[in-house]
Amino acid sequence: MGKETGLAASTPLVLNTMRHFTIATLASLALCACSSTPEEVDLGPSVRELVRTARYEAALRRASELAHENPGEIAAADQRMATVAWLIYSGRELSFADRDQEALMTFEQALVLEEESKVALMWVGKTRAKIATLLHQEGVELHAKEDYPGAAAKYAAALDMNPAHESARRGLELARRQGVYRVELAKGYYVEGVRALTDYWLEQAKSRFGYTRKYLPDHERALNRRNKVDGMLAGQRVILGTNYMSRGLYAAARNEFRLAQILRPSTEGVEEFLDHATLEARASDHLLKAEMFVFRGEFTDALQELDKGRVLSELQAEAFEEVRVGIDAEENRLIYERALAYEHDYLYEDAIEVYGELLARTDYFEDARARSETLADYVENAVRLYGEMLDVGERADKLSLLRQIDIFWPEYRDVQERIVRLESVRGA
Repeated sequence: MGKETGLAASTPLVLNTMRHFTIATLASLALCACSSTPEEVDLGPSVRELVRTARYEAALRRASELAHENPGEIAAADQRMATVAWLIYSGRELSFADRDQEALMTFEQALVLEEESKVALMWVGKTRAKIATLLHQEGVELHAKEDYPGAAAKYAAALDMNPAHESARRGLELARRQGVYRVELAKGYYVEGVRALTDYWLEQAKSRFGYTRKYLPDHERALNRRNKVDGMLAGQRVILGTNYMSRGLYAAARNEFRLAQILRPSTEGVEEFLDHATLEARASDHLLKAEMFVFRGEFTDALQELDKGRVLSELQAEAFEEVRVGIDAEENRLIYERALAYEHDYLYEDAIEVYGELLARTDYFEDARARSETLADYVENAVRLYGEMLDVGERADKLSLLRQIDIFWPEYRDVQERIVRLESVRGA
């Protein structure tokens, strides 16, 4: 509709130009606009009859032929009547296709030829009213979006088309009053913003300058002040982010640096700070996953997470190393507990093997070495005593040797069965 408004402004110029056209010129233009294929008509009917039956193209051709054959006032009148009728017909078609500005120009061309044409005057009025209604609707939409200057322009254009459009008149008055109020409101917000900036209430100052720009988009001082506040807020974010980095809160630091970059992309060093914090936050995520895997006893996965995170971090080397050492300690503890389980189950040889596995990983882990050596003595003594038991012949000597083994390894071979048999013989 903006294009149509521009055409409306040029309509007086078009009309002034059209007043210099001759009827013959308009008739010629009308004939050029007609179909290039001749319409089969009977040359008998008059121009008036052809117009009455809505055969406008045929009427134009007939009037042109008559004017060429017998020029005069009657022929000129017929030619004017046919041209006016065709223009009104064409204007109606344009109006029905919602090409309203073109339709209006066409109806006004008809008025150039016949100023008293009631039909042309009616269509000019209807078309202007239609365009005014559309312009008013566009103004209402802009008004709803608080674009008061744009709305006022649309209302004014609607009144140019139809001075009697009361809704457009009321809308224009309201938009102008609201525009003035908006200017005063924007100035008030600007003053509040300056005061807040002076007191270093940066967020409040930012909002006030933002409101100023909302109501007065071209307020350069508000824009400059807002940019200054954004720079100061970005500086605060960088300081907060640096503090979080020093405390190991890398995800929080990353968020602060990101906000600083949004507020003022040109803040010195903010991109490097953000990249560094992002890497450390990712490394911290891997570290947390590794600790979860350690808790679940999935040490292989934990070590993989440590390897992934360690290459990203410059500040968390000690933390990664602590978890890695913790994994070793946890693995050693599990091996130690497995060896103890074998020992308590009198599976001394299996226990010695597992203690050996543990001592191959570390030179010292609690009493693993002492326990392994003790169990080795048990095995050696059991073998020795059992052999001596087989060599002696006296029942009492055999029973004494077996009872010695029973003290430290009751489940060695068939010690228990032999003791029971020998004691039963004595009882008999």
